[in-house]
Amino acid sequence: MPVKKNHCSQKDRKGINLAMILILLGSSAMIVDCSENTKENSMSQPAKQGEVRAGKIISPGALLNGSHADGCIGDYKIYNTKAAFIVQAPGGKKGWLGAGGALLDATYVDNKMEGPDRLQELVPALSFVRYQDAKSIEIVRDLEGGAKAILVKGTGRGIPILDAALPAPSEPLPLKWTTMYILEPDKPRLKIVTTLNNTGRKRLALKVGHIITPDESARIFVPGAGFDKTALSSASKRSFYTLADDTAYGFFPGEGKQFRALFTLAELLPVFQEGDKLSIAAGGEGSFEMNMVVSKEDAAGLDHEIGIIESYDKEPHFEVHAKLSDSMDLDGVFVDVFREVQGEKKQVTRAKPDENGSVSFWLEKGDYFLDATGPGRDTPDLVTMHVQGPIDHGPVVPINPKSFLDYKVVDQSGNPVPCRITMLQGKDAPDDARSAGYIVSPSGQGREAFAPGEYTAFVTRGYEFEPAVSNITIEPGKSAELNLELKQAFKTPGFISADLHTHCIVSIDSGLELKKKVAGLAADGLDFVVLTDHDAVFDLSQTVRELGLEHLLCVQQGMEISPLYGHSNVLGLETGPNTPQYFPVQWAKYDDSGRFEKDIYPPETWNQARTELGAVLVQVNHPRSFEAYFDFVGLNPKTGDVEKPEAFSNDFDLLEIFDGLDKAAQVEEKTLPDFFGLLNLGWNKTATGDSDQHEEDQMSGNVRNYVQVLHDRAGEIKPSEVFASLKAHRSLLTSGPYIEFSINGLGIGSTVVPKGGIVKASIKVMAATFVPVDYVHVIGNGEVVADLAVTQKTGAVRFDEILDLDPKRDTWYLVIAGSKDNSPRPLHKKGSLAVTNPIWIDLAGDGFSPPAGR
Repeated sequence: MPVKKNHCSQKDRKGINLAMILILLGSSAMIVDCSENTKENSMSQPAKQGEVRAGKIISPGALLNGSHADGCIGDYKIYNTKAAFIVQAPGGKKGWLGAGGALLDATYVDNKMEGPDRLQELVPALSFVRYQDAKSIEIVRDLEGGAKAILVKGTGRGIPILDAALPAPSEPLPLKWTTMYILEPDKPRLKIVTTLNNTGRKRLALKVGHIITPDESARIFVPGAGFDKTALSSASKRSFYTLADDTAYGFFPGEGKQFRALFTLAELLPVFQEGDKLSIAAGGEGSFEMNMVVSKEDAAGLDHEIGIIESYDKEPHFEVHAKLSDSMDLDGVFVDVFREVQGEKKQVTRAKPDENGSVSFWLEKGDYFLDATGPGRDTPDLVTMHVQGPIDHGPVVPINPKSFLDYKVVDQSGNPVPCRITMLQGKDAPDDARSAGYIVSPSGQGREAFAPGEYTAFVTRGYEFEPAVSNITIEPGKSAELNLELKQAFKTPGFISADLHTHCIVSIDSGLELKKKVAGLAADGLDFVVLTDHDAVFDLSQTVRELGLEHLLCVQQGMEISPLYGHSNVLGLETGPNTPQYFPVQWAKYDDSGRFEKDIYPPETWNQARTELGAVLVQVNHPRSFEAYFDFVGLNPKTGDVEKPEAFSNDFDLLEIFDGLDKAAQVEEKTLPDFFGLLNLGWNKTATGDSDQHEEDQMSGNVRNYVQVLHDRAGEIKPSEVFASLKAHRSLLTSGPYIEFSINGLGIGSTVVPKGGIVKASIKVMAATFVPVDYVHVIGNGEVVADLAVTQKTGAVRFDEILDLDPKRDTWYLVIAGSKDNSPRPLHKKGSLAVTNPIWIDLAGDGFSPPAGR
């Protein structure tokens, strides 16, 4: 949409007068309890020109849509002809912080239609240690200029993950919090004014700001620095944006203020005012402000709206126009504007072209460079634009034609199959060549925009199929065809592939959207998946149904409990409509005054999950890396002694010895010795390996489990049977190879009572050609009892022998296979490693006696 000049009065630029707001906060005459059953309270009718509507949501039609549209009936909505916002009711549990009074949803309104929400939440905060939690919410009407407001009154509360980690947890402060969410008619700006009343006896100096958690699909954009999000934490800024494909948000503080982010995770932005702290005398009050502008247009639309509010008269800006050389198929196309600063081109803004290929910007005087980018296109050379005043007909910005890859991947019966297509740069590219991108296809056929060039397409479906490889030339503006067949390298009868630790957009640290997540699970050949988002529960089954993949994929609810002292998964949850999405298991305890009392350690959190959420299994995750539980408690796996006994319990079921964010070398160095030590103590936990996938560029199930079941067809999988088999150790884990292992005919997880001293161990190792295997080890009671050479380097079967084992005492055996130096490239570089769970040999038949049991 073209940017229009708008010369506003000084009063319009400043919006609602702050002093007037403070007066209104103490006035009851203008406040109406919005529980009244009025027509306005439906909140689903479009606002009229010059109107602001505000009230409690009483019908689903008033809620917003989008990947993080968390508003519920009972929450509060305020909207006009340009924008709509939802504030969480007191006691609400949506959002990562779960704060009543938090701004949960925000979107633009275009032609009376509300766009998608791309916000998780926004809350006023102090120093990233305490934030506002509502005790009451009211509607303020009849403000100047027809504005209305949602008025939130509350107190401060601590952030558990910080209170549990900091040497000195946050203390309750003698403060009353009041926040006004103010919306004027026909403007896309929400003004957020928070007032703190000091009810104590001493002056308080407070670092004030806001905690913002955008939708993970949004990217942080800093005007003048582009997508270099570190610019927001390295220097004070007047504004920043979060840009998704379909909704853009701009943020700026009160007049004359700047802010800086404490850090810049895309999914978590604590931004605080720079300069002096807010000083509030005993019995006094102080205020701080945040402004949020919503746009459909991307950065250029925000530039314009914020410029009107901020007054470009201070630094003259001009409306300039440019046009693309081609207006055909502009889906996903952006025009980026750069400016040279100290010899380096810095991105100033970006805009979406309209249907005619026209773009508009609001720029100050100077020289600029423009280019157009989009999926399936090469980036053309930059064009220059010299701005000295308004430009009605600016430069023609070249845009290269769009190219496509049409693909169809079938099985040996000619039926399309889910697959991953990894595009390597160049023809006949080696498996360590640079990746140019990938396609995950749940159907095995389709069309994808892909930049022109020479590629090697490497097509896979997990580890059980041989890769299909083909050279591809994609010419500018044309479509290339890829038709390949995938052949199964080996089968796993009676075993299904399972990932028990994986994330999607529901996690605070993942940007993986639901459909892309499920498409990847199917493309990478998984059968059974437990979604384990950080301190959040979500059911993926609806997305599986939407994609028509019920016959291929069984999904279950789980959660990763994520305190800094150690992460653990709880699997097989049963949740209901009243289960909070975030933090249904608490791991920090507060008293009635809001003072942090203590950490709640895993023994108690696991019990919460079992008793309140019906958790079937508990898994200790990555016990020796990042938030490592075994390191925290100081576990000695040889003796079972711990340094923090109050924080430890061995009442867990599964031990994740291979996390997909680690490498195989770390497994052999750290977590395998842990596992062996626990087995020798008689603490018989099931070893697991999982992807811990967070983002699209990581293969789903790069580390996975194979679990023995009776019903091994995806559409017939019984979750209770899977969990029972895991509990009974009937599984192996792998980052590529597959192992069949039995002793005297009994499989993994069994206890064998032999008739004589010698037992027969059958070992078969299989792998697709791209998975390296160069060793097989048999482990007995933690020691290598057989180091077996692998001479077969090609073909599916790499090793197949029956060994005689002669245990002299009760012994557990397991098998390890893989490669010390190589990985299943190009899918990942984590190493090639498979580990079975044990088979126990009970020589006397009187029960297994662990070698270090106590």
